[in-house]
Amino acid sequence: MGLWVETGKAVIQNTEAQDAANRSLAQAYKTLGESVPSKEINDFINQNTRFLPSMFAAEQGFASLARAGFDNTTQLRLMNDALDLSVAKGISLDQAVTILTAGSQGMSRGLLDLGISSKEVNAALAKGSTEGEKFQELLALLEPKIAGARDTTGGLDQNTNRLNEEWQHLTSQGQLLPDIIGGVEGKLADLLIFLSTSDATNGFFSDMQQSLIVIISLFEVLNYQMITATNNWANATFGNDPNSIAGRNRNVGRAGPMYRSLTQS
Repeated sequence: MGLWVETGKAVIQNTEAQDAANRSLAQAYKTLGESVPSKEINDFINQNTRFLPSMFAAEQGFASLARAGFDNTTQLRLMNDALDLSVAKGISLDQAVTILTAGSQGMSRGLLDLGISSKEVNAALAKGSTEGEKFQELLALLEPKIAGARDTTGGLDQNTNRLNEEWQHLTSQGQLLPDIIGGVEGKLADLLIFLSTSDATNGFFSDMQQSLIVIISLFEVLNYQMITATNNWANATFGNDPNSIAGRNRNVGRAGPMYRSLTQS
C-alpha cells in the first residue's frame, strides 16, 4: 500500500507542477501576443531528456524568456545556452535562465564566475551602445566558453534524468496510472469473453480462462488500491478544495464488480 501512496503523491504533485507550468506559459506568451510554441518546447525537452533533471523547469524557463520579451528564435538559443551554463557552473536550469535574463550586468557577473576576465567583459560591453547590443556582445563571449558543456554530464546522471522525465510525463496527467491499469483490466476481460464464447476455445485456450479470471481480479484490486490510496492522500493534503488538481481529478475509487464479488464471497 505504501508504494501506491507514494505513486499517488507523484501523480498529484507532478500534475500540479504541469498545471503551474501550463499557466505560466500561457500567461507569458500572452504578453507577447502569441500562442505557446508547444511543439518547439516539447522538441527541446525530448532532444535534451538526458540533460534535464526536470521537464517542468524547462517549460518554466521558456516562460521566463518569453516574459523577458525574447522572440521564439532567441528563446531557443538562450535555453540551449542556459542548459550548457547550468552544467558548466553546477547550478540549476532556472538559475542559469535568471543569469541570462538579468541584462548586461547580470551577464557580466556570470561571465566572471566562469573565469572570463573583467578586461574581456569590459571590452565586450564597450562594443555595444545599447543594452541590446551589449547583451549580444556578452552572449558572443559566453557561448564559446560553455558550448557542449551538457555533454560532460555523467552517464549515470543522464540515465537518471531520462527516467525522471519519463516518470514526470507519466505522472503529470492526473489519474493516468489507474487509467492504465483499468485499461489493461478491460482488455483482459474482453479476451476472457472471447475465450468463453468462441468456438476456438477448445483445448489449450479453454484452460486459460480460470487463469485470466485470477489475473483480471488482481488488476482490479490493484486499480482499486491505487485509487483509494491516491484519494486518501489527496484528501489529507488538499481537503475538498475543488480548485486544486486533486479536486478536479479525484476518482471516486469504487471497487469493480469482480472485486466486490471476491470480497463478499
